[in-house]
Amino acid sequence: MKKLLWLRYFLIVTIVISLSFNTAFGEKSKVKPIGFGIHAYDDIEVTKRSVTPLVKYLATILRRPVKLIITKDYEELIRRFVSRELTFAVLPPYAYAKTSRIYDFKLLANLKLNNNSFYRGAIIARRDDDINNIRELEGRKFGFVSKDSASGYLYPVVHMAKLDIKQPEKFFGEVKFLKSHSNVIEALVNKEIDGGTVFEAEILNYSKKGGDISNIKVITRTPQIPFDAFVAQDAIPDSIAKKVTDALIKYKYSKGKLTEKNKLKCWVKPDDSLYNSVREAMKFIKDYREKKVKILKFGMCPRRGAAKELEKLKPFMKYLEKEIGYKIVIKLSPNYLDVGRRLLVGDTDFAILSPFTYIQTADNTKIKPIILAQQSIHNTTTYRSIIVSKKYKTLEKLKGKTLALVDPDSASGRLIPTAYFQKNGINLTKYFGKIYYAGSHLKALKDLISDKTDVVAISNSTYTLMMKKNKAEIEKLHIIYKSEKLPRESIVTRGDLSLKVIKMLEKALFKLNDKENKEYSEILWQIRYGAFVRATDSVYDSLREIIPMATGNRKHKK
Repeated sequence: MKKLLWLRYFLIVTIVISLSFNTAFGEKSKVKPIGFGIHAYDDIEVTKRSVTPLVKYLATILRRPVKLIITKDYEELIRRFVSRELTFAVLPPYAYAKTSRIYDFKLLANLKLNNNSFYRGAIIARRDDDINNIRELEGRKFGFVSKDSASGYLYPVVHMAKLDIKQPEKFFGEVKFLKSHSNVIEALVNKEIDGGTVFEAEILNYSKKGGDISNIKVITRTPQIPFDAFVAQDAIPDSIAKKVTDALIKYKYSKGKLTEKNKLKCWVKPDDSLYNSVREAMKFIKDYREKKVKILKFGMCPRRGAAKELEKLKPFMKYLEKEIGYKIVIKLSPNYLDVGRRLLVGDTDFAILSPFTYIQTADNTKIKPIILAQQSIHNTTTYRSIIVSKKYKTLEKLKGKTLALVDPDSASGRLIPTAYFQKNGINLTKYFGKIYYAGSHLKALKDLISDKTDVVAISNSTYTLMMKKNKAEIEKLHIIYKSEKLPRESIVTRGDLSLKVIKMLEKALFKLNDKENKEYSEILWQIRYGAFVRATDSVYDSLREIIPMATGNRKHKK
């Protein structure tokens, strides 16, 4: 079974983290290593060599093994930290500001380089191209680093917005996200792009590595941006936090410029206010896009393949655009957890959240999402989880066989079945010969029909839908277990979306309930809704009661 490392859960018990810090430090017995995360700001091996001395230093100070986890980008770093896979992390400024909006953690130290607490981003072009300002790049190829980079995206986009460049994707002839600052410089040198935005000091660093920067010029600089932050989970004791802060401040280099060896060697006392300018930039872009550009981003996890899902969503999105006067951009996620995370950090404005994902999202954030409407099918807002097999009729016959679940964050496709198996004294990993995630209810059911698996856990809605399309095959299957009624999914907005937009979305959704309008009925059917029903957070309380048994989290936070 291929596991994606970043598919973890918001519901890991915080008390376990706290207890581990209180009891494990100083013990010589084998203990689980502490996760320390950082994004790959350079080549993976270069990053590893640069950070390893700090990791070893922390392990010595804490008297406990520290495991270095280098993520491919900022987004993955945020996911892993918020899911509590990482106890410590070095968050870049934009990632820090995004995460602090939604999640409580401890700031232990700020990075300071060459006696500076701030740096600047730069918009660059080639000297021989005779480009002197950003407007002269209209229609040309432009390179950003990542949508989660402060100097490589956020601050330059604010600069563009203030010049009334509303949408960079339309202003430039082509936009590329090149994943690293050095990649942007190299693409410019190789004439793959005509302009780009980077961390200014990276230009000199590129030269030190042998790159030719003689044809590069800076056409504008961003305001000051604070350096990275060293953070820790909020559950760690204050005594440990202070110990790490003191150790980091002592971990300094006396003299020298920014190099591979000393990049993370100058830490100072924590100061959250340094990141206020980043928060202001984030707010500016959010307000600008909402009021002037009028774009809303919609998120969901495909239930029937990305291409097919996008096709089915088109009528719904066109309807919403017409009703509220906003352009809707669809953002598909690879799994349920990612849909909730994107909503929390503001990457999307509204989304379809599965029941369990809603609970994970709502119960683990400082900005609680708002339910616009709950799904109703055949006049009911509930459904059931079922365990289905083709060849076997009882649990006893399934030992050693293959089990297909849907997604780690699916209520009917993982959570409820897990609780059922545990109630019957079954340890999934020991009982079944193989367990894998199919990715969707429909895919799991198709795998069962084609004998790729022996048993599946899915929603009864998928089973019923397939019965209408392939009755002959479905009638060969055996339902081994059927759960109690579960609350259906909802369409949810981020908690800080403007009330005006929320009201417009809400009005448009409920307008679709007009049964006399065949066009509206077809739009609903395409997204697998019979109607929209008003709902509050409490509709998911029954599911919250099941979470402890299924996740092992006896103190689920609400």
